[in-house]
Amino acid sequence: VSNLKYDNYENPKREGSIVRCILRAFLIAIAGVVLLNDAVSAQRVGSLT
Repeated sequence: VSNLKYDNYENPKREGSIVRCILRAFLIAIAGVVLLNDAVSAQRVGSLT
C-alpha cells in the first residue's frame, strides 16, 4: 500500500515536468520556424529587389 501511495504522489510531478519539457520544446520549435520563415522571406525580397 505504501508503494501505491508513493507512486500516486510521484506521478503528478513527473507528468508536470514532462508537460513543461514538451511546452518548452514546442515554443522553441515555433520560434525556429518563425525565424526560418523570416529569413526565407528576407532572402526572397533581397533577390527580388
